[in-house]
Amino acid sequence: MAWNVGPHRPDAWPLRQREWRRLLALPSIMAVALLLRLQLLDHSSLSLDEAFTRYWIEQGQAFLWGEGRRIETNPPLYYSLLHIWSAIAGGGDSALRLPSALASVALVGMAGWLGRQVAGPAAGLGAAALLAVWPLCVWHGVEARPVALAPLFEAAALLGVFLWVRRVAGAPVHGGRGARPLAAPFALVVLGSVAAIHTHATALFFTAALGAALAGALLSRRAARLADLAPAAAAGAVIAAISGPQFLVFVAQRNSGNIAWIPPLSVWKVQSFAIPLGPGMAMFELPGWLRVALLALLLGLAAIGAARLRDRAAITVLLAVPMLYVAALLAASLGRPVLLPRVAVILLLPMAVLVAMGILARPGLAWRAGTGALAAGVLALGLGMQLYRPASATFANTLRPDYRAVVRFLQDEARCAGPVFTGHAWTLLGWPHYAPAERRPLMVVQLPEEEDFRRNPFFALHAPRSGITFLSAAEFGRMVESLPASVILVQRTPASSPPMRAQIAAWEARFAVERHAFGQGNNEIVVHCLRAPNPGRSGGGQSRAWTFT
Repeated sequence: MAWNVGPHRPDAWPLRQREWRRLLALPSIMAVALLLRLQLLDHSSLSLDEAFTRYWIEQGQAFLWGEGRRIETNPPLYYSLLHIWSAIAGGGDSALRLPSALASVALVGMAGWLGRQVAGPAAGLGAAALLAVWPLCVWHGVEARPVALAPLFEAAALLGVFLWVRRVAGAPVHGGRGARPLAAPFALVVLGSVAAIHTHATALFFTAALGAALAGALLSRRAARLADLAPAAAAGAVIAAISGPQFLVFVAQRNSGNIAWIPPLSVWKVQSFAIPLGPGMAMFELPGWLRVALLALLLGLAAIGAARLRDRAAITVLLAVPMLYVAALLAASLGRPVLLPRVAVILLLPMAVLVAMGILARPGLAWRAGTGALAAGVLALGLGMQLYRPASATFANTLRPDYRAVVRFLQDEARCAGPVFTGHAWTLLGWPHYAPAERRPLMVVQLPEEEDFRRNPFFALHAPRSGITFLSAAEFGRMVESLPASVILVQRTPASSPPMRAQIAAWEARFAVERHAFGQGNNEIVVHCLRAPNPGRSGGGQSRAWTFT
């Protein structure tokens, strides 16, 4: 009996292999991105902002969407989701940062999808590979902060706009079947925008940029009609109806002290916003001409990629939306500064696609290998400096004191016994997360020359719930004199004022002091171990110092 097995095709298996490689390429890049971020989850103690996150999510859902919504300038959605997550996974450093890592990896996948839709599979894989190691994306991808989740929602809305313009134009979508109804793009735009607005305040500007770019793309078509704007107007109305209450909260918080620290708009501020978009924040340690040159290299490749754009949908999401978003941030910063590198993470997605297109702009191997190596080299250099020099002056705003080392030292060092005081109220945010129960209570020394943190809404709420006591310098002096030993934690940051430094010098003249410094630069935290001076010794106490880095 003969079996009809069909014609023999010697090339069938190689074709099948190529198909498998194509299918597995993007997941493989995402897996590498995930492994990189997982390796960094436990890279340091919680930063000041992350310590705030941990405290905030412990207050419960009713508080987050009620009183907390009026105090904290970041909307409650991220905290609400992390509250649920921490109830399942726990409140450890890695557990708190894992959702951010997953969101960052999802952003890598979105870059791959968008690149493939715009310029083919090679551009998609190139964009995903670049974003997987992009310094700013990696850095915020391992932070337990709302800024890690907001770009994911913004990217969903951005992809929704891309599909919207494509389908209105009747253009095919890779993997699709031509023009289809607008239900999916409508849902992506609405849900992504609403979620982003309830995650980070600057998402308002991004949503406005999306709306303006979408309207422009729809009306710039040859056969455009005002009726074409009806679905977009409906989407805007739904977003406004749901997000209206949160918008009113934003307006009420425009003069909040929580954002008063953001410096006003200046040439330096614009540069500090732009440089991290390319080689990363650590590049500020390099000469100015070099960091500008490295950024210019990436922007040059992106410009080459942008010159190849012909598709209306691609121009809308890769050029129009980012430009309108940056313009909105600059305009808003003229009144209330909001221009920070952390709000630019969403710009990395279109930038990665454009850089990948620039690398692929010419068919020759020499061009692609050369430009690809240059782009990868810039990102690798920035990522390496960013990860291995986290205590430098570059990271003044990250504030990552090594509380783990401080706690280990105090547990092992018998000479540093007694209650714990802090000379600056912000220090207390990270301390309760790491300190053993018996040393967790903090007493904050409030100097008359310093800002009275008791008037800050957050500290007014935080202090009684955490057992924190505020003392004047005189009260502290009397208490320390009555104790055989005590400890003061002081974080050396730009916020460490001259009055506090002078007060510490006065205490050191009265008591026997051992100073132990952990970390360096703006992340240095100094442990002052005070002991009553020897009654038989005149001239005050003595001071010994060791430094641990």
